[in-house]
Amino acid sequence: MRFLNKRLTGVITGKSPDIVAANDLPLPVAWKAGKLSADVTGATTINGVESSPIGTVITYQFDSTPIIKHNTAASAGYDSIDLPGSVDRTAVAGDIIELESQGAGNNYRTKNFPAAPLTIRGDILTRDATKPIRLAVGTTGQVLKTDGTDVSWSLVAQGELKTTTGEVSTTSTSFVELILPGGEYGFYPQVRETGDGMAAQTVGNLASNIGSTFVTNFSVRINSTGTAYGQQRYIQASPPWESYLAGDRIPIFVFGLIDKTTLDVVATYTAEDPPHGNNGPTIINPLGRLQQLAKAKMPGMWDAIKDDPVKRAQYEDALFDLRTYLSDPKNDSAVKATMSRKFTQIEKNADMALIPHPFGNFDTTKYVVVVINPTDNRMCGNLHCRHTILGDSIADMLHGGYLVIDNSPMKGLVTPSGVIAVTARLK
Repeated sequence: MRFLNKRLTGVITGKSPDIVAANDLPLPVAWKAGKLSADVTGATTINGVESSPIGTVITYQFDSTPIIKHNTAASAGYDSIDLPGSVDRTAVAGDIIELESQGAGNNYRTKNFPAAPLTIRGDILTRDATKPIRLAVGTTGQVLKTDGTDVSWSLVAQGELKTTTGEVSTTSTSFVELILPGGEYGFYPQVRETGDGMAAQTVGNLASNIGSTFVTNFSVRINSTGTAYGQQRYIQASPPWESYLAGDRIPIFVFGLIDKTTLDVVATYTAEDPPHGNNGPTIINPLGRLQQLAKAKMPGMWDAIKDDPVKRAQYEDALFDLRTYLSDPKNDSAVKATMSRKFTQIEKNADMALIPHPFGNFDTTKYVVVVINPTDNRMCGNLHCRHTILGDSIADMLHGGYLVIDNSPMKGLVTPSGVIAVTARLK
């Protein structure tokens, strides 16, 4: 973008003879006759303009590319130029600038051109409390952020990109499929084991039936003794969760797969997010809102109409209309408003029936799934602190018997099918 005003276009009429660019730029010679404009030739740097009475407006049109200095000391009889953005400018041939005198001994004020120059590739035009300003291009790796008032460049810190970890474990010598909490927002899992070795597959045991719902699956077993663990760091964007009792914010989800006969803890899951949170078909982020808006404009779901040639044609026409709608600038505000709308707890928990717990394949006649009472603020709050701040392994506490699970179901909690809410106590 050129920094000089393009509202003053075309050839300036009534100009005085050309002026050669110089450190001290003279007034147009016709100024005394009331004609205040002139062409400036040459590319010599301009430090100031000849003094003139207060209120005098002078117009210069540049035929070359001189540098115009901001607030640089001028010679006697000349006044410096106050340029918006407080930076020097390089003119482009054809650019026009208007200057207004503030009286001899005071800076010339610029008029009628953008107050913030974009001087190099990557500069951004923004505004402070009173005027437009230039925000210089950031450095490698920086992103643009706002504090709600002003914008600035910043490196993305972990505190800004909220991440957390979840842990799964098993003592089984047969493959147990464990759903990782990060889902599509998770990083590659880390593993560890105590005992004589383990085997793990991040795509799950090929013999199992994963189903049609996308999940991040982790299939693991031990060789003969010990415990196998998987840990996943993931981007967290959807708290808080109120999955089992409306109005109660759940700080941490602790699931256990319990042997009905021995009451041993065979597998565990510990995370700030439930297994259905980031897995499954419902998208609980702004893109999910965009998807909802788009689907509302379609004649039906593709899977339902794909075998009907007439409906397929209607679907293609609707796709074109949808693309036209999304690309039309006049719809930007409506689209942005839709994407910024917060998700309700009902929407967040829409996939809970599809993914009621983190354990993929097990014999329901031998094992039962429990979740530690999520409404026990003291217990869950302490477990949350152990997991997220102290780095304690809740899985170790469960497998080691230091966190004892009660075998009596709790009443009053609405848990998904196949999951029993129980109390727990420290040994």
